[in-house]
Amino acid sequence: MRKDICFSSDFIVGYPGETDNEFQETMDFICDVNFTDAYSFIYSPRPNTTAAEMPDDVPLEEKKDRLDILQSRLNQLSFGFSRKKVGTIQSCLIYGQSRRDPGQLQGRTMCNRIVNFKSNNMDLWLWSGQAG
Repeated sequence: MRKDICFSSDFIVGYPGETDNEFQETMDFICDVNFTDAYSFIYSPRPNTTAAEMPDDVPLEEKKDRLDILQSRLNQLSFGFSRKKVGTIQSCLIYGQSRRDPGQLQGRTMCNRIVNFKSNNMDLWLWSGQAG
């Protein structure tokens, strides 16, 4: 098993007919997979889809509660993953100067985490491809 692999997905809560048990299965799945990133939304009907023709029987308050629970857990998993990477050396794609500090470079790790780091006085123009 690879411990350094990252998983991301999209989740929709409150899909027509979603039961408490099905929502719990989603939560169990999220924890089993240990997602590092995810987007999550409340179901809303979209024209010309099968679901748009189904009765939207999950109350809005329940959808909001489920989304809060789901996002809270996803945030915990994401923070835990990021926290474990503090102080480690990561491969990154460097794409420019940090917005926070012009003396730093910015990039993304293989698991899509934004990193800022000291550039050790390197000529930042060389990194941007704008050197003459």
